[in-house]
Amino acid sequence: IKLRKQFPQFVSADGNEVIRLSNDQVLHLEVRDDIRENDEDNITLMMTADDPRSTTRRNLGCTKGIHSGLIYEESKRFESLYGVLEAT
Repeated sequence: IKLRKQFPQFVSADGNEVIRLSNDQVLHLEVRDDIRENDEDNITLMMTADDPRSTTRRNLGCTKGIHSGLIYEESKRFESLYGVLEAT
């Protein structure tokens, strides 16, 4: 969110991201609903780079839509199949 606010020229009016390529084509990047709103207080999923598949590092407190529920269910399914992966 801080990066999006720092470079508003890459955020379109609908909240998605746009990048003009060197060949003058425009790349449209759709972002999650909670990120599209540009509000740090309403992020439904906080992730860190330390342990990409651990459900314990996910903050699912502020749910919006079905994103967090689906991600949580999928991560629990992954952990039940493969166990918790240790960060290296």
